Amino acid sequence: IGERLAFRENWRAYLAIGAVSSAAPFSLFSFASMHVPAGLNAIMNGTSPLFGALVAALLLRDRLTPRRIVALLLGLTGIIVLTGDPTINTGTMTLWAIAAGMTAALCYAFAGVWTKLLAANISPLAMSVGTQTAATLILIPLVPIFPAPGPITRVALSAAVALGVLCSGFGYLLYFRLIRNVGPVRTLLVTFLIPVFGVLWGALFLGERVTAQMVLGGVIVLLAIWLETRPRRA
Repeated sequence: IGERLAFRENWRAYLAIGAVSSAAPFSLFSFASMHVPAGLNAIMNGTSPLFGALVAALLLRDRLTPRRIVALLLGLTGIIVLTGDPTINTGTMTLWAIAAGMTAALCYAFAGVWTKLLAANISPLAMSVGTQTAATLILIPLVPIFPAPGPITRVALSAAVALGVLCSGFGYLLYFRLIRNVGPVRTLLVTFLIPVFGVLWGALFLGERVTAQMVLGGVIVLLAIWLETRPRRA
């Protein structure tokens, strides 16, 4: 251990990246999960590499190649197919939930690029602890405004601890290490797995219906991500 977090020197990076990597997307996906199926939420999460390519082109001056443009348009097509699924309620709250999920995916894209720009010299462990601490401080003032909708049971508390320690704490330790070693765009490739497992877990544990249109939209999104991220010929 003995890791130096250097909050005084790095607090701006922790605050900025903690906001876009945790505080904002976690809140947005939580809101979305209340109004759309978990499978659709997972597919929206899986669009992060597409947004990552766009943000990298804007902030890191990565070239926006014709293939990258086609991938972005294909990904947008997949999202349109998904949101047109007749089994999904298309009320106002559903549309807000979809907008929230897509904004959360965009936040992850900014988080990866900002990590590369602002925190290249900060260790992955320091980034994991620093950004999660910053995200907690950002969200604490919102607790009285958005209180828990019901009693905080042992099951709910255990789930929150498991999500915080395993999915956030340990997960972000690996995430920031990947960004340092392979870069933000390639790191976002891990979201390839999210639509697959999200749809699967939603069907198995929540009894969600997997429709042909949802599968088609998910396949289009994954095809777009593959097109964007497959190795380029020399």
